[in-house]
Amino acid sequence: MGSEPDGPEAGNGDAADRFGLTDREIEIIGLLMRGFSTDEMTAVLHVHPQTVRNNTHRIGVKLGVSGRLKIVARARELGIEPRSG
Repeated sequence: MGSEPDGPEAGNGDAADRFGLTDREIEIIGLLMRGFSTDEMTAVLHVHPQTVRNNTHRIGVKLGVSGRLKIVARARELGIEPRSG
């Protein structure tokens, strides 16, 4: 009933569904929230730096923002939580 939540109660699953975020993109959002650089994400995820940059750009497009800080702010607004690990 009614519209879907937009705030923190939305959570990871709802945000992923609403914005088409993949598990990897949510993982990258978590790393961005923790302040990881591209090089640090590359080491953790075992991918090429360009892959991290492409994924970060794609996340921004999906969330309607550009830049890491805006991605983090929007993700927090949506209630996306970093995964522990």
